Amino acid sequence: MQASVSRSVARFIALLLTVGCTAAWSAAISLTGQLDPANAQDVFLYPFTLSAPTSISVQSWGYGGTLNAPGGTNANGVVITPGGFDPYVSLFAGTGAGATFIASNDDGACPPGTAVLGNCFDSTLTINLGAGNYTLAVSSFLNMSFAENLGTGTLGDGFIGLGSFGDRSNAYAVDISGTSVVVPARALTAQPNALTFGAQTLNTSSGPSTVTITSTGSAPVTIGAITVGGANASEFTVGGNCAAATLSPGSSCTLSVTFRPTVLGPRAAAITVNSNADSGSLLVNVAGTGVNTAVAAAGLSATDVNFGDTVLQTSSAPRSVLVTNIGSAPLTIGADTLTGVSAGDFTGTDGCTGQTLQPGQSCMLTFVFTPHALGPQSAIFTFNSDASNNPVAIILRGVGVLPHAIPALGYWGLVLLCALLLASGLRLAGRCKSRS
Repeated sequence: MQASVSRSVARFIALLLTVGCTAAWSAAISLTGQLDPANAQDVFLYPFTLSAPTSISVQSWGYGGTLNAPGGTNANGVVITPGGFDPYVSLFAGTGAGATFIASNDDGACPPGTAVLGNCFDSTLTINLGAGNYTLAVSSFLNMSFAENLGTGTLGDGFIGLGSFGDRSNAYAVDISGTSVVVPARALTAQPNALTFGAQTLNTSSGPSTVTITSTGSAPVTIGAITVGGANASEFTVGGNCAAATLSPGSSCTLSVTFRPTVLGPRAAAITVNSNADSGSLLVNVAGTGVNTAVAAAGLSATDVNFGDTVLQTSSAPRSVLVTNIGSAPLTIGADTLTGVSAGDFTGTDGCTGQTLQPGQSCMLTFVFTPHALGPQSAIFTFNSDASNNPVAIILRGVGVLPHAIPALGYWGLVLLCALLLASGLRLAGRCKSRS
C-alpha cells in the first residue's frame, strides 16, 4: 500500500510541475523523431490546425554539429543535441493529396538563444496564415518537394528522390509556434517515421524491426485496432504491445514488424495505428525487397525492456537481451547508439558490437535504469549491422518514483512539498523551462 501511495504522489507532483510550467508558453507544437533510418527519401508529414489568423514560425533544431547549428532548447523545454540531418521544411495548405504548396525553407536565421552570427543551417520559416488546416513536411535537404523545384506541385506529388543523411543521424526536431496554433491534447508520434527492410530471402521471415509509439500530448491516448494494408500487406506482420494499450502522457509502446517476402523484388505496405488521438490514425509505411539468396537477420529475445518503477537516483537490477543470427548468412554487428530525451537514465554493456555471428550464434546486451526525474522515462538503443532488418532498435523504459518514506510527510507535508517544487522551477525530464 505504501509503495502505491508513493507512486501516486510522484505522478501527482510530476503532473503539477508539467502543468505549472507549460502554461507559461504560447501555443507551440514540438515535434521530435526520426525519419526511416534505411531510406533518406522518407518524409515526415504533420497536419495541424490554426484557430484564427496568425503569424506562425517553423524552426528546426540540431543540424550539423558545427557552430552554425549548435542545437538548442525547443519550445517544449527539451534540449536538442546537434548531429541531425540537413533539414528541409515545406508548408502546405490543407491535408492529404489535395493540399497545396505555400512556402519552404532550408537555411534560416540562427535558432533563438544562440550566439552565432550570420545564417544557420537549421530551417527557419515565418509566415502569416489564416485559420484552417495545414500540413508541415520535413525531409532531408536533397529530398525537397516538387513544389519548390517545379512551382506547380502539391503534397500528393511526393518528393524528389535525392535525399541523403550524409554522416549525420536521421533525427529531426521542429517547432511550430503561433498564438492560434491548436495544440492537441491527445497526440501520438512514431519513431522512426517509416521502416525499410533490406534484402530478405524468399519465404523466410526477417528479424524484427521496431517502431516506438509515444503519447506526446497532455491527455492519455487509447489505441484501437492496428492493421496492415496495401498491395503486399500479407508479407508484413505486426506484433508488439501497442494493441488496446492506453498510453499516459510521455509513455510509449512498441510495434514489432517482420517481413516475409513471397515474390522477388520490391514489396511495400502501410501499418495503420487507430486511436482516439486528435490527429486521427497514425500511418507507418513499410517496405523491403525479396531475393533468392542467403541473408543475415538479427533476432532479439526482447524488443521492449520495461524496468517498471525505480526510485530516483538508484539503479535497477540489470536486464539482458539476447541477439541471435536467425538468418542463413554471417551477421556482422557495427556501432550502437543510445538516443532519446531520457538517454542519460540508461546505461548498457554491449557484448555485440564488432562481432560476426554465424547462423544460430548469439551475443548479449545488458541494460540498467537509473532515473534522474519523476515519471515515465524512455530511450532507444540501436545497433547497426548487415542484417536484413538493419538497424535494430530496442526501447528501454521505466518510471522514476519517490522513496517509500515520502508518504510519512502526511497530507499537508505533501502539499507543501508540491508548492516548494513548483516555486523552485525544478525541471523534470526536460519538460519545464523558466521564462522571462
